[in-house]
Order: sequence, then structure tokens, then C-alpha cells
Amino acid sequence: TASADGVNGTSDDTYFLTAPVTGDFALTARVTSLQSTASSPQAGVLVRENTARRARSVFLGGIPGAAPTLTWRNTTTTVSFT
Repeated sequence: TASADGVNGTSDDTYFLTAPVTGDFALTARVTSLQSTASSPQAGVLVRENTARRARSVFLGGIPGAAPTLTWRNTTTTVSFT
């Protein structure tokens, strides 16, 4: 259960489960439900270089009723790309 501003702009305001990994890895996840009164709730999988809000990252997910989108940040100082 989470509440925040989401993955967008130059920093991520999310709640997430974290597990450190090194090297190559495989991740399997399934979002089973999303309930929210927020105007644009998000759910998905976020992989980050570290736990900093502006870390390099990739996010696959989105809002209910829409196709998932791929969003990434390739440096710690730029905006996210979709």
C-alpha cells in the first residue's frame, strides 16, 4: 500500500519494496489490483541504481485503464523520458 506523487519529472516520489542486487538479474512481478482516489494513480515495477530520489532508473507501469508505459532516467540530473 502506498501514497506519493509517482514516478515523473526529475525525482521519484514513490513507496516501494527494495531488494539489493548486483550483476544480471531476472525480476517477475504482477500487479493484482490498484484502487485509489488519486487523479492519476500509478502501479508498476521500478528498478533504480540506488535508493536516491534522482537515481538512474527504469519504470514500467502506469495508470488504470491505460497501456503500461516505459519511463527511464539515464542520469541523476535529467528529467525522466517516456
